[in-house]
Amino acid sequence: ISTRDWSSDVCSSDLWSFYQNDQYFHWKLVAQGYGQDFNLTFDRLNFVRIPFTAPAFLLSKVGFDPTLSLKFVSLCCALGNISLIERELRARDIRFTILTFWLVAGPISSFFSLLALRETMMLLCVTQLFIGKSQSGKAVSLLILVILRPHLAAAIVFGQFWGWIFSGLRSEEHTSELQ
Repeated sequence: ISTRDWSSDVCSSDLWSFYQNDQYFHWKLVAQGYGQDFNLTFDRLNFVRIPFTAPAFLLSKVGFDPTLSLKFVSLCCALGNISLIERELRARDIRFTILTFWLVAGPISSFFSLLALRETMMLLCVTQLFIGKSQSGKAVSLLILVILRPHLAAAIVFGQFWGWIFSGLRSEEHTSELQ
């Protein structure tokens, strides 16, 4: 058992500095652009977090403040996530109550949305992958995840692959028991 005080880690200046640096990096990309040497390599797309910063960059070019542009993109992703989950709950005849809304849009989603972090976009993409109906939507979500967090996309693909293998083994096992 660890005697470490985890609450001090959550409120530590290192964590604050991490989020502040992440925010500043995104703001700088949106405010100053991608540079003249921008090329479409995977490393560059990943480095500039193009799925998250490009919409904010376009908003800033039509006159919106770069910080507000990033927050707007983040908020749209958070609301898209809520919408996907609400649609799934309604399809299962589960009421979407205030408590359900708070659980879905609660502190974590609000926190990331207010900080204008790419995590809201990743949350939307993961939700789309697991409960979305559209195969093309799932493919786009996986592509966005590959660009924003390649290791997360790899973990999801690996997990889905193993789930597919084990569900096949279970169905074969169940079929042989019936015979």
